[in-house]
Amino acid sequence: MLVEAAAGGGVVVDGLAGVWPPRGAVAVDVDGVRDRLAGAGCVLGPVFSGLRAVWRDGGDLLAEVCLPEEAWGDAAGFGLHPALLDGVVQPLSVLLPGGTGFGEGAGFGEGVRVPAVWGGVSLHRAGVTGVRVRVSAVGRGGGREAVSVVVGDEAGVPVASVDRLELRPVDMGQLRAVSVSAGRRGSLYAVQWAEVGPVPVCGQAWAWHEDVGESGGGPVPGVVVLRCPDAGAGGGGGGGVGEVVGGVLGVVQGWLGLERFAGSRLVVVTRGAVVAGQEDGPVDVVGAAVWGLVRSAQAEHPDRFVLLDLDTDTDT
Repeated sequence: MLVEAAAGGGVVVDGLAGVWPPRGAVAVDVDGVRDRLAGAGCVLGPVFSGLRAVWRDGGDLLAEVCLPEEAWGDAAGFGLHPALLDGVVQPLSVLLPGGTGFGEGAGFGEGVRVPAVWGGVSLHRAGVTGVRVRVSAVGRGGGREAVSVVVGDEAGVPVASVDRLELRPVDMGQLRAVSVSAGRRGSLYAVQWAEVGPVPVCGQAWAWHEDVGESGGGPVPGVVVLRCPDAGAGGGGGGGVGEVVGGVLGVVQGWLGLERFAGSRLVVVTRGAVVAGQEDGPVDVVGAAVWGLVRSAQAEHPDRFVLLDLDTDTDT
């Protein structure tokens, strides 16, 4: 609930302004919250350890969350800093409004809850480094606990609000198993290159793009090859990247816009733009940028473009 402040005429959040915490609020052991999360496998880094205090105020939960000082400079880059948002929902992982202890009445055993469905989310102010939070129960939906959340700054001025946040129990044993498995591989996502051997191209008519031209007439072979300058040829640095990528973009747009190219493929050739093995040298920044551009074009226009990257010591 938003109310007019008695002094100054500004809008403040009822229950977050004035005396903090409100009289009669009962403190909850913050270390107990962290221990419960850690025991379930939720290990928090330093920037996500900003939960300073938790209270129960009647049937509501209150919390105070602050960014560590080393993260203050990043706050202006976000509507609401991710670490602050994480701190807002941390108590809800193991506590619910209306209860008296950890997980009481939730029936989730030793698991925790995670935010599952967000509804009516509003951002009222950006760039804050510390917030006060009030969480109220709004019932259950589809077997999930649901709460409303209001967030204000240290003066109670509105920062954010969530009309309905549904929480879902999660089996942390499953998450730990995934985490361990990912750790063995080094990452959940990785590029793996597979050797496919020689690719037969006999019988394929082809030409260089500069020989075909965009404005000329006559037949166009099934394969047209565009050679891209690498960092050495382009001069490296931001200017080289911008010049080369801009040139390739123009070619791609022309290739898609002219009917005479509709039955052909454009093979875009780079050199050293991809690291496929430990023996490869540094990535060519110009070629890597070209790959990003052309891969986007491939996603929008399948079978119209091919990316070919050569070794830096191959003269093909």
